[in-house]
Amino acid sequence: HHIILDLSSVTSIGSFALDQLFRWHNQMKSHDLHFSLVNPSPSLRESLNQAHISDLVPIFGSQKEAIKHHEVSSS
Repeated sequence: HHIILDLSSVTSIGSFALDQLFRWHNQMKSHDLHFSLVNPSPSLRESLNQAHISDLVPIFGSQKEAIKHHEVSSS
């Protein structure tokens, strides 16, 4: 199973939300579930990179890219 979180309406992210993303990653991983982030603005993507979220959670430019990636990796 896979959850796609669309960030297109998110303009910035604080430490609490970054911490939640880490927690979700760990919780989902322990249940063999996955999630990805899509449509972050350039500044939001930079924040995710600086917090090393992108090392744990795949980030895609669109939902279509995320779905395609997870269909291929599930095969």
